[in-house]
Parts: sequence; structure tokens; C-alpha cells
Amino acid sequence: MKLWICNSETLKSNLLLKFFDIFWDKRKQFANFYGSTETMADCTSEVYSCPEDIQIKSVDANLSIGAPMFNTHCYIVDEKLEVMPIGEVGEICITGYNVAIGYLDGEISNKCFVQNPFHKHDGFRVLYKTGDFGRIHNGMIIYEGRRDMQVKIRGQRVNIAEIETVINECPMVDKCVVLCHQFSDVSSVIVGYYTTFTKERHPRLESTILDTCKKSLPQYMRPKLIYLKEIPLQPNTGIYTC
Repeated sequence: MKLWICNSETLKSNLLLKFFDIFWDKRKQFANFYGSTETMADCTSEVYSCPEDIQIKSVDANLSIGAPMFNTHCYIVDEKLEVMPIGEVGEICITGYNVAIGYLDGEISNKCFVQNPFHKHDGFRVLYKTGDFGRIHNGMIIYEGRRDMQVKIRGQRVNIAEIETVINECPMVDKCVVLCHQFSDVSSVIVGYYTTFTKERHPRLESTILDTCKKSLPQYMRPKLIYLKEIPLQPNTGIYTC
């Protein structure tokens, strides 16, 4: 095999580094695709050929999903559908011949599929609001996570994926899921649930994770930690977070 492909799941930088540790031959490539059912599967792509690509094609450990494919346009916008400045985080919106015209449920459809204010030509009249966040960096789209991964703690915007990345980089951590539990309008707690390769809890590992978080994250982003033997999965292998 010469080409590996990731889609439908967020590609983590630490996983990509492990890939190149195993497959160090530069003829081996890893493609990071982005898309959804609403866009007829993939609509952007980025190819990584070596560990150096990870540094070049990422921001704060968040990887590039590349640029739009043929007959597809992508926009990074705010809540008013105004284009965000280069480098600023906003919602990824997609238009093109591959985009659906809506859902059967009209109420949900009207929230996600809107008239395209940027392009009036046939095939580009519908703009799909993905609920995903990203930013433009050196002509690439950097994926910043889902809308539900963006929370506010003490008035500060927090990207849950950034915390997961820090924890996943710790040795012996197998998987990690970070959730924000909101008990009231003013009380929120960030909790990091993690598993280990040995399926056992290691007190020293927990100390290591906390120390790493202190070095890498501001205080309002540092999570409480809970060890789990397994992270519950849905039938489609997606993580069950309810």
C-alpha cells in the first residue's frame, strides 16, 4: 500500500506521527479528507508525506484538511455569515454541485441549508452550514473541531480538542475524551476521561497528565481527570458522550 486515507473522523496529529514512525518511507502517504453526507462525502483533502508536513500543515496541533475539491467552494464565516479574517476561527460552510438541497425535516433544514450570499450561479445557490469550525492558514483550512467542541469558560472560548490533544500526547494514554459539564449559567467543569494501554489506572500517569496540562494550557482550560477502563462507543463506533 502506498496511500492511507482518513475521513469521517478527526485525524489527530499524534496518530499521524505514529504512522510515520512505522512507515518512514516517503513513498507512503496519508490523505486527510473532509466531508459529510450532506456534501456527498469528501469535499476537501490534504496529503501528508513525512513528519515535517505535520509541522507545516498544522496550527496548535490541529491538522489541515486542505483546500476545496473541484466544483466546491468553502467559506469560514461568523454567525452573521460574514467571512472571517485570515487566521480567525469561524464556521466552515460549503457550497457546490455536490451539496444537498436540504433535509426532509424542514425546520432543521432551514437552519443548516441557507441561500448562498457569495455565489448566485447554478450549482452554488445553496450554502451548507456544517457546524464545524476552522481557520485559513497559508491557503489551507485548519480543522478546529465541531460546534459542540467550542465552549466558553469564564468568558473565554475553549476548544475542547486542544485539551484532548495535550492529554493524548502523554505516554501510556490510549484514548481521551474531554467534556464540559455545565451545572448552571455560571458553573462549568471540564473533565478529561482517559484510558491506558495497560487497562489499569496509574497514579503517576495522572500526575504526569496534570503537569503536562499546567505547562501547555491556561488555568481555565485545565481539566479534572477520570480514568476509565473503556470509553463507551455507539454502534457506529462513534464515542458515546451522553
